[in-house]
Amino acid sequence: MAQSNKEQLFPLNLGIQTYRPEIVTDGFSLANLENFRVLFNRLYPVRSHELYYAFPGETVRGMAYVFNVGAQSLEFFVLTKDKAYVLSVDNTLEPTFVQVPHTDTGTYPWLRDHKVAWVSWDDDEVGKVYFTKQGTPIQRLTGAALDTVPATWLDEAGDPALLAGKYAAVIQSRVVIAHVSTSDSFYPRRVQWSDLYNPEEWDIRPDTEADFFDLETGNLEITGLFNHRGYMTLFTRRAIWRASYIGPPQVFRFEPVYADFGNIYHHAAVSVKDVVYFIGSDNFYAMEGFSPRPIGNEIWPEWLESNDTKIDQPVYGWSNEEKREIFWKFFRKGRLDVPPGPIVLNNLDGIEGNNQTLEYDGRVNGEYSWKCVSIDCTDEHVFAWDNSQAVWKLYVNGVTNGDYIKTRDPFGSPQWYDINDDPISPVSDPIAKGAWDYRSEPHECLVCYNYQENQWSFRETQNITEFYRNEYPIQATQVWSRFDEAWSENGVYTPPVYWKDAPWGDGALPHGTATVPAGTRIWNGDWQVSSFPVTQLVGKAEGLYINEAGEWEDNNGYPAYAEFRSHELLFGSLMGTKDIEQVKLTYITIGNPVVTVEIGTRNNYSEVLRWSDPIEAQNVDAIEREFRFDTRFPGKLFTVRMRAYNTETDYLHELVGGSLYTSGCKSKGSEE
Repeated sequence: MAQSNKEQLFPLNLGIQTYRPEIVTDGFSLANLENFRVLFNRLYPVRSHELYYAFPGETVRGMAYVFNVGAQSLEFFVLTKDKAYVLSVDNTLEPTFVQVPHTDTGTYPWLRDHKVAWVSWDDDEVGKVYFTKQGTPIQRLTGAALDTVPATWLDEAGDPALLAGKYAAVIQSRVVIAHVSTSDSFYPRRVQWSDLYNPEEWDIRPDTEADFFDLETGNLEITGLFNHRGYMTLFTRRAIWRASYIGPPQVFRFEPVYADFGNIYHHAAVSVKDVVYFIGSDNFYAMEGFSPRPIGNEIWPEWLESNDTKIDQPVYGWSNEEKREIFWKFFRKGRLDVPPGPIVLNNLDGIEGNNQTLEYDGRVNGEYSWKCVSIDCTDEHVFAWDNSQAVWKLYVNGVTNGDYIKTRDPFGSPQWYDINDDPISPVSDPIAKGAWDYRSEPHECLVCYNYQENQWSFRETQNITEFYRNEYPIQATQVWSRFDEAWSENGVYTPPVYWKDAPWGDGALPHGTATVPAGTRIWNGDWQVSSFPVTQLVGKAEGLYINEAGEWEDNNGYPAYAEFRSHELLFGSLMGTKDIEQVKLTYITIGNPVVTVEIGTRNNYSEVLRWSDPIEAQNVDAIEREFRFDTRFPGKLFTVRMRAYNTETDYLHELVGGSLYTSGCKSKGSEE
């Protein structure tokens, strides 16, 4: 019989589908997807962010904005543990951040490092931001001033104590806080609100609508607060409540909507376009109106297997409406498919000769890099580390302090190279066994949901602490203190170089000197306003970041790879398949990144999966490439894992699709 190949196309706009069995029989599907974004029917590797502004020694815990109706501008603030900054411009129109000092202390009080809850109050011509967090009473913030709002509650001794909250929202024209606390009291089931149209009046009196409500005992604690479809909506760990406005004296009527499930982690509930996404005890949910529907069937088995978040740890959730994504930061268990080990090889048991310290310095295009960080080393040394399960050995010839050595494959018998990329002669094989990877231990990770394409993936956190996205461009405005010296009363004013027309009179004054009317301040947007470059910002430790660019980085700032792994496919189940002879991947690149594929096979599920050596794609002078590789390996079960190593100049831009080349049978008993 004549033998022929059949090509079966498979799409690569796939997310994780772990609800399926490990062995599939009806086509290509993904068991894992790391550091790819599912978007627009493609897979896009996600890369690192560019540092825009540094906050040395501080961590961004909140990003807030307010729309100033009078100036028709969006004012933007960055909030850290104890400081507030306003986006401004200097005299060269360069955007910068200026600390807004507190009227009393310079910083706001109760310095606990928690996520900031904030609301925008834009009823006035000049808007305000009100914010609070656990340990910080309610603050009022404008571009020029930061004050503590006199919102108090009588403590156990009958003395007024300032109110703080873990959550905040504007509901029915008032500011509402939930999970309330004072300096010495704690009310985790309480929701409290200000007077109508007055966010700074919190006294509970007959002539105000300020009041509070405590949820029933048994609801554990409040884990989310939203203005949802006109209702005050509260999430607890095991219930969902809503409150409707009925006016004084009761003000709000509270009722439980669901008493058997809720949002089980603090800060995990996220609202996007009147849909609230949250994590329940048995699934991820999207609540439209007040009808939650499960959305996490594909990811939930993997979530249960990998989630290592404790009950006292938050799961921070954010939304990126531009990318149609919700993403949650959680603690993930150590992965078994990465090698365990130390980050620094130093003073290990079994060391011979002089002391030498080698520090793991990252991974670039598949190569593991180690740096000598101790004394000069001129002799051959043997490093051995007994981890009770495996002995790690590192044999190298001497290198100089500060020099690098690297290896291209830490899992077998790799070749080591010095800083000049010249091979180092090994003492014996194996030269190395294993290399450190933080993912072998519990670590922070993102689980991401594309709500437009209903796809899931995992991603490095890159140490994100806050995320901001707004459809309006931000304007950086020069604050009063920056240009007060540029004017005088009844005197001569020399306008700055960006000055055009005088903001008074008929605008006919010449460019140069002009008499300033008494009590007039110079206010001209042409020389004091600058547009911020983006509408999306990422807060991290010690900095504010913007666009995705450069190479992908892991949580330690080292280059890392994007990868996918398919479920195991049973030969004979696909189109009458007798064998899978080739796999083809089509992708688009910039430059010449390293792209590798590994094939895993076994005869049955009880055997250990056998992985091939990495197969590296050949660099060709083309933007769209095809990567074909043979799959004639022994075994009835087949899986494929692809990794792409991205740098700033050489990176995989997108995966377009793929196909399987198979041989099969026309009919029973006869080969095609």
